[in-house]
Amino acid sequence: VAFYADSIAAGNEFANVSVDGADLSAGIEHSYTVTATWSNIPAGPHTVIIVVDAANVIDESSEKNEGTFPVTVQAADDGPEWSSIGLIVAIVMAVFGALGYIYRDRLFGK
Repeated sequence: VAFYADSIAAGNEFANVSVDGADLSAGIEHSYTVTATWSNIPAGPHTVIIVVDAANVIDESSEKNEGTFPVTVQAADDGPEWSSIGLIVAIVMAVFGALGYIYRDRLFGK
């Protein structure tokens, strides 16, 4: 099973997974699950093309061995999560404010 990015070309194949098809029989459908990892993907729309038996090793009555799947890749936001940081700062300030109010007499005298 070959996996291609955007078009079927040698430089676009990002994975090739072998499947043991020893139990294949003519006229009987089989399902296999394969996985592939595609890394360093530029953001934007892409098409993943999956080709089964790309070398035509298996004699088949129908050679419809391709599937295409459109995907959209979004850039990861690796920056700090400002809303969480802001919430933590607000909580810390509220705790210090509450402690200052509770112990104001001890801290500042009567």
